[in-house]
Amino acid sequence: MDDFSARMEIWLNDIFHQIIVLYQVLYLFTSFYCIALPPNIASFAKRTHMPRKAKAVNGTGARIGRNIKIARTQLGMTQSQLAEALEIENVTVSRIETGAQLPSIDRLDDIAKVLKTSLTALLADTSKNSGYAELLAEVVAGLPIREKDFLYGFVSSYAAHFRAGKKK
Repeated sequence: MDDFSARMEIWLNDIFHQIIVLYQVLYLFTSFYCIALPPNIASFAKRTHMPRKAKAVNGTGARIGRNIKIARTQLGMTQSQLAEALEIENVTVSRIETGAQLPSIDRLDDIAKVLKTSLTALLADTSKNSGYAELLAEVVAGLPIREKDFLYGFVSSYAAHFRAGKKK
């Protein structure tokens, strides 16, 4: 993080805390003089931290996070060790694993390298029969790009033909 970003973060944090203190003073003042505040301001004045985002219960972020956690625990690695290897905060690893934060594709690639697994394994949907994607990737791994393009075209055409036949 560069110097400007660090100073900006500190400045914004200070302003946020000043606003909280102001709301708390307003809350105490109004409660002392029996003045009713609107419910949204009264409840905000009682808070001392930012409200948390709701965690993703399902979806892409949760699936990727679950796969990262599985790969990490299979290596016997802690969240702290993974964070240190990636040079990120522990809380970031936690947020990624819970699905509250979706990492960039570059970060996912770094995570895959640290966890000694493939990017495909981190993205795979293990709740369904998606193991075929990795099997196919292994089968075509040594082929030239021209042959991979041919196979992709063939499989795409076959899948479209199969789906069209099922609709009848």
